[in-house]
Amino acid sequence: MRTLETPRTPAQSYAVIASLFLLALGVLSLIFANHTFATVGGTTPGDFLIWNTTGWTALMWIVLGVAGLVAMARVDMARAFALAGGLFFAVIAIWGFIDGSEVFTLFVANPVNNITHAVLGGLGLMVGLPSESAQRAAAPGSHDAISGAPHAGGRV
Repeated sequence: MRTLETPRTPAQSYAVIASLFLLALGVLSLIFANHTFATVGGTTPGDFLIWNTTGWTALMWIVLGVAGLVAMARVDMARAFALAGGLFFAVIAIWGFIDGSEVFTLFVANPVNNITHAVLGGLGLMVGLPSESAQRAAAPGSHDAISGAPHAGGRV
């Protein structure tokens, strides 16, 4: 069984930052926006700051936020979260840009939500695609595989 890995890789950093953002966004929008758990067509989305949300949108953000916090503990799990989350958010963003009003009839699609999802998707794919060994090599405090010497900026 593997334990918590101390060097924070790009995928682990993404998992922490994206998860905290999503968790905060989901919980706060559930608290402060007027939500129902109906389809987008059957309800008026609630406004939370600059985002339009429904109960389903907020719940999706919360679930993905919790998943990322669980995944951040290990490099392989954080990388899988970054890839899966990145792919999911990329699909949601593309669908949202094309449709313009809803995704799966559950999630609100408007320019702000679409841009947020596109950024989360792009960053997730960007940090999740490098291999686990490349993730470790990019981590601050990592060591050169050949000489064993520490890297100055954590880069090979």
